[in-house]
Amino acid sequence: MANVKVSWVLPTTRKSGKPLLVEQIAFAFIEMSADLGANFGPVGEFPPDVLETTVTELEPGEWVFRGSVQDKAGKVSGTVEARIVVEDTSPPSDLQLTLTLA
Repeated sequence: MANVKVSWVLPTTRKSGKPLLVEQIAFAFIEMSADLGANFGPVGEFPPDVLETTVTELEPGEWVFRGSVQDKAGKVSGTVEARIVVEDTSPPSDLQLTLTLA
């Protein structure tokens, strides 16, 4: 199990190149996937003054996170993805012994 800190930087421009003020941003939406991006579940919606969150107790494997931003007019940015591998740090399984008379 591992904890993963997810952080982001809000955009300062719109796709048109015009400025986007932080006051115009409603929230950042973060999701995560345990199946390489086939299915995503919400991590949360975060107001513009929150730029990170921690997801706790993730099982070993590859995790995909994605995020987008919605402005106060309801317009949504494209999504960006990031991947992280949580290594299995558990010890090996027990050795199996076989005994026979020689």
